[in-house]
Amino acid sequence: MARLAMDKRESRKDREFARTRQDIMAAALSVFQTKGVGAATMRDIAEEAGFAVGGLYRYFKNKEEIVNAAADDVAERSIEAWAQTRGENEGFRDYMARVLLAQMEIFSKERALYDVFAQERSEEVLRPVGISSEHSTRWTAALDRLLDEGMKEGSIQPRALDSLTLYVQGALRSALFVYAERNDETVDQVVDDLMSYLFEGIG
Repeated sequence: MARLAMDKRESRKDREFARTRQDIMAAALSVFQTKGVGAATMRDIAEEAGFAVGGLYRYFKNKEEIVNAAADDVAERSIEAWAQTRGENEGFRDYMARVLLAQMEIFSKERALYDVFAQERSEEVLRPVGISSEHSTRWTAALDRLLDEGMKEGSIQPRALDSLTLYVQGALRSALFVYAERNDETVDQVVDDLMSYLFEGIG
């Protein structure tokens, strides 16, 4: 019983620690958008999050770690989106559209983070941020699996998988960029346009 109670306390502490990190990441993104990544300080982030600056260092060593932790969190959700299981009677195009919609919804919810990425690259004040090589490998593997499935059943024209993957990745990046720059399209409209574009080239 004592061991079970200890495990529950540790589990609760872990959840509280994770929630606090999420709160700090959200506060940091707000500060970065307002002040810029280069000008923002850990003190600014602590004030926005309602922390003493010393307490902030229990969760993150520096602002670069905060940005990269936020990027990894989004990357993990993106991988989950691309690894969704296809429905038993779901057509391939419907399946791919559902996956793309899940990815675009993640982008829509985390637009502030993508803004920070773009700002950071223009300021060149931090090391390049983005998804880690491990996340990139897993995301590409999930995309490869989906596209290979489409080729095997004839929904996608046969071609080298690596070139096909690069084509889809490039189209998705372009769609994300257009969506970020415009405010007159819904996520569903962006996905419809992206599907039309993709299957003109691969269908």
